[in-house]
Amino acid sequence: MPISLQDITLHGASTFLVALGTGWLIYFVKNGLPAYLAEKGKNLATKEDVVHLTDIVERVRLQFSHVSTVHKVQFEAEFQAYQALRSAAHSVHVSYIRWRSLTFESPPDAIDDFGKKQMAFAEAVVCHEPFIPAFVWSKFKVLDELYVDVKIDARMGDP
Repeated sequence: MPISLQDITLHGASTFLVALGTGWLIYFVKNGLPAYLAEKGKNLATKEDVVHLTDIVERVRLQFSHVSTVHKVQFEAEFQAYQALRSAAHSVHVSYIRWRSLTFESPPDAIDDFGKKQMAFAEAVVCHEPFIPAFVWSKFKVLDELYVDVKIDARMGDP
């Protein structure tokens, strides 16, 4: 069977197409595939970085939330301590004024009331010491000692 011109053309065209496809495949494997794999690697690294950074952000947020809660609880305890000390100091001061009024006429139970209020204040000073700064506590302690001195002087009959 002889080969015709049409067979040669079909054979040449198919050979050309196979060579073109093979060339394109070699070009893609040589140039495109490494770029594709590099981009995929960057995307994977980016995803891993995002996961890592998200983990860090969540840990910092959790720590901040914990610290914020601790500070809030500390503030509440300190505030309540100040309220209790102020209230006790005010009560002892009012009873002292009633006892040592300017009219020089104090009710008969005024010194006992002053003593009870002074003891309540002294207990509040000792009880709330851990919740307030040392310099503030020392001022309340000085006030307590002044009231103790007044009470001792009154018991001994000193003016």
